[in-house]
Amino acid sequence: MFEEIGKIEGCEIKKNRVNEFLEADGAVKLDDVESELQRLYQTFLKSKENNESLMNEKNQAVEESEVIAAALKILGEGSGAETSQGLSQPILDEDALGGRRLGYVAGVVPRIDEMRFSRA
Repeated sequence: MFEEIGKIEGCEIKKNRVNEFLEADGAVKLDDVESELQRLYQTFLKSKENNESLMNEKNQAVEESEVIAAALKILGEGSGAETSQGLSQPILDEDALGGRRLGYVAGVVPRIDEMRFSRA
């Protein structure tokens, strides 16, 4: 608990003030203080776990955003003018992949044409 309190800015733990403690004897009930401190510590731990979970979710969302941005950069963003051609437009332009060839294409092929599309 001392480590966690030490990380908080402007928070200071005062030690070895025995005389002041004894002078205030009876004014403070330590059982109440201890139970309150334990409750606050449990709340602090839950908040810390929640913060870690939220940070993980945020990092995952940022990673997904970067993957989408990279995919759009590689494949190119479609504009309204390009999609207006409908089925007559090729799926990939010649320069869509920066001169790279496709290695695999997914789809359905009739059984008759299966041999034509299989690799040797």
